[in-house]
Amino acid sequence: MSVQTARGGAEERGRAGGANTIPMKTLEMCEYFFPRLLYFGLDWGDLVRALKGVRKATLHEDWDDWHDQFARLARLYEEAGADAEASGKRATARLWFTKASACYHFAEFMYFDNPVVKIETRKDVTRTFERARPYMPCSIEPMEIPHAGRSLPGYLYRSGGGERPCVILVNGLDSAKEVELHAFAMEFVSRGLSALVFDGPGQGLLAGTVPMVLDFERVIGDVLSALHRQEAVDGGRIGIFGVSYGGYLAARSAALHPRDIKACINLSGTYDVDNFLKMTINVRKDLMFVFGVKSEDEMNHIAQSRVNLRDVPRLAAPLLTIHGKEDGVFPYASCLRLMNWARGEKALISYDGERHAAINCFADAVPRLADWMAEKLV
Repeated sequence: MSVQTARGGAEERGRAGGANTIPMKTLEMCEYFFPRLLYFGLDWGDLVRALKGVRKATLHEDWDDWHDQFARLARLYEEAGADAEASGKRATARLWFTKASACYHFAEFMYFDNPVVKIETRKDVTRTFERARPYMPCSIEPMEIPHAGRSLPGYLYRSGGGERPCVILVNGLDSAKEVELHAFAMEFVSRGLSALVFDGPGQGLLAGTVPMVLDFERVIGDVLSALHRQEAVDGGRIGIFGVSYGGYLAARSAALHPRDIKACINLSGTYDVDNFLKMTINVRKDLMFVFGVKSEDEMNHIAQSRVNLRDVPRLAAPLLTIHGKEDGVFPYASCLRLMNWARGEKALISYDGERHAAINCFADAVPRLADWMAEKLV
């Protein structure tokens, strides 16, 4: 592949009819996802290249062409990364492989209608991240965490030597440890912490093959055991961070491991999922996919009866929660229920007018949450 093709050459222009713009209908329909894509590794030009010719009739359906266009862009970046790597351009190789990983992730993150293709594309996310990993500015060491007769894949991030505090990062329903959690991990590392990202049941590489579990605290128990075996980790100073559904899992796990987890950050997690039937079809499909459930009635029964903090001991560790007041996935009212449930030191950062994860406010929220964790652990 030539550099011209990688940057948008004649072949690519011809396919899109020469218009380097996103059609207004697509722009209006898909803008909900744009802040997320732009914060976690892509830029506006990537969105234009992927979406200028996309065929998509509705926001919540028709993900086939979206998947194919982002996967195509990922392959272009992967080829560019290989060219840079062969030329000894390490920083450029890291850039292109990291972008390829993000493109593969955003190709599959909402693609539930073809699970076989989704799972294969998810493998590409990790494969291309692995190509970028040797060129990262900090140490990112692969880990295999024993749990329930299998190994959970993960990475331990650290910068510098010596024993350091560590933050466990927990995925949401559709995030990737190589993309969203990678960005958060780098924020913690830049503040002198180490960080562990991993795929538990129903997450990342295991989504669609190993169902999500209700007692996720057992997973975290094995993660903690693995960290205690790491000489570079101060086992007495471990925090946990979770985004979206991972925020619920983080709060639950922190409450049930009070001796090991010293601080908890919940980024747009929830107290319960009582609103399952009111969620968008995307989120309902997401929950069914990770839990391995075939019908909405079955998933609604699980959500109503089992996915909540009602019978979980109240969290005693310090808690920071970040939430958008217009969150349509996990409503602000459920965030307030979680805050009332927590009994220890707690703080809430809320944003008027913001939707799920309050991502438009990450320029404010992410430094604040990273600083908060560093202050609690260092």
